[in-house]
Amino acid sequence: MKQSEQRVFVYGSLLPGMANRHVVVPYLAREQPGTVRGRLVDAGPYPALVRACEAGSALADLNQGDVTAMHQHQAAHTAERRTDKLGSTAKAGGKPQRTREVEGSWIDIASAGLRVLDELEEFYGIEEEGDYMRIWVRDACETSLCGWTYVWPSARGCPYIAGGRWLEHLQAR
Repeated sequence: MKQSEQRVFVYGSLLPGMANRHVVVPYLAREQPGTVRGRLVDAGPYPALVRACEAGSALADLNQGDVTAMHQHQAAHTAERRTDKLGSTAKAGGKPQRTREVEGSWIDIASAGLRVLDELEEFYGIEEEGDYMRIWVRDACETSLCGWTYVWPSARGCPYIAGGRWLEHLQAR
């Protein structure tokens, strides 16, 4: 990633083929699949990522310190042990999916694109009230990947999405 770029984890309307993809395309440099801790809720036309603590995880939050602790914990266990400890899995295409993870994409965008995404997600700053908060996270599987994502602090009464995949959820609706 270049110094003039920002990395962002996207999981809903900014994914390829989705309604807001056009917003990010002019700023997009690279994209790769990824997974973060938390759960998705169905907010109608778009999903929201609920931080791990609000989604029932043992982690206190998805801030930098907690993400580091999570990865230290994960490194101490095999994939099978992690799955057993975290609970049920859902299979899609033969791939196990832990219930407290969200699949999406890591996108590297020009720094100007982050301001555009802040506006789209109604993030006005850390001490301002908006629709989403922007926080720093690491990938749940590939710990070298880290960047920004947009979250809600709670589910706000919206139903949780099973499986952590917005596109799959839309197809099943």
